Amino acid sequence: MTSRASPWIFAPAALALAVFAAYVVLWNRGAAEMRKAVASWTEDVRSRGGEAGYKSLKAEGFPFLLRGVVDEVTLADEGWAWSAPRLFIDVSPFAGNRAILSVREPHFLTLGGTKLRIDAPDGRASIAGDAGRGWLLDVESGPAKIERLDGRGFVSARSFLLSAAPNAVNAQRIFFGVDARGIAAQGAGAPLDVEAVELAFAIEGPVGVRSLRAWRDGGGRLDIQQARLATGSAHAAFAGRLVLDENGFPAGSLNAEIANPAPLVEALSAAGLVSGSGAAKTAAALTLAAIAGGGRINAPLSLEEGAAAVAGVRLGALPRLLRDEASQP
Repeated sequence: MTSRASPWIFAPAALALAVFAAYVVLWNRGAAEMRKAVASWTEDVRSRGGEAGYKSLKAEGFPFLLRGVVDEVTLADEGWAWSAPRLFIDVSPFAGNRAILSVREPHFLTLGGTKLRIDAPDGRASIAGDAGRGWLLDVESGPAKIERLDGRGFVSARSFLLSAAPNAVNAQRIFFGVDARGIAAQGAGAPLDVEAVELAFAIEGPVGVRSLRAWRDGGGRLDIQQARLATGSAHAAFAGRLVLDENGFPAGSLNAEIANPAPLVEALSAAGLVSGSGAAKTAAALTLAAIAGGGRINAPLSLEEGAAAVAGVRLGALPRLLRDEASQP
């Protein structure tokens, strides 16, 4: 006598099949939404006067994740342009409001005519929607390097972290946190080595502007809650507010605390902010000021008329970040 199997024996398999089928539908829906979102974003950039494009977009990663593979990406606006051979967009089918972007191959950035190559094979940026703030951004990378294509300099870091988010009650104010370790740079001067940089600051100004000049003219400002720098045996901390003056130079006053300033002056000299011939005199003057202050300098760092000074000692000229039309050749 043959016994008949109970139909309930097949219930777990049927349930698993139903769940898998639902997941397939969800994954394919997510892939379609990703294609739509990328196309919509491209058109939005173009409608605002920028440039954006890509050769192709395909979805892969099933069943473990939803990954968009975007080939030959280009993005540009006033004064800058970026391109990458391949951009990855990772999204969980269950959390479509968060995307992780990464570029494993070298990609390229043009700033004001200077062409740069970026190598950050394990770098990634996470962008998420937020009910209170609108959006949240987190960028992290291990060893990375940015170098000029003309061979005239580079900057690298052992690790880099950045977080950014708008203020919950003031969309014109965006908070940033930065932590960079093992920084090395080479330009026209001596090599620059900085052990650590920690920044906490907020940028406030008109939303949607496409140029630094428009941001300045709209009342843009930089509020530094904390800026810490360590190089050699030197340690420095700064806090205060900066703006761009009418000639395009950083301007303002920062509360400064500096211990053992000589290595800091060497770093500024390597960065081209203190002339090589005057670096020794500047270091000696700041060392005397630190000795008089019990080993530390506690004084305002003033940025005025294109130059920086602290404790009555001129550090050097500041970079000009923009030129007004009337002053351009």
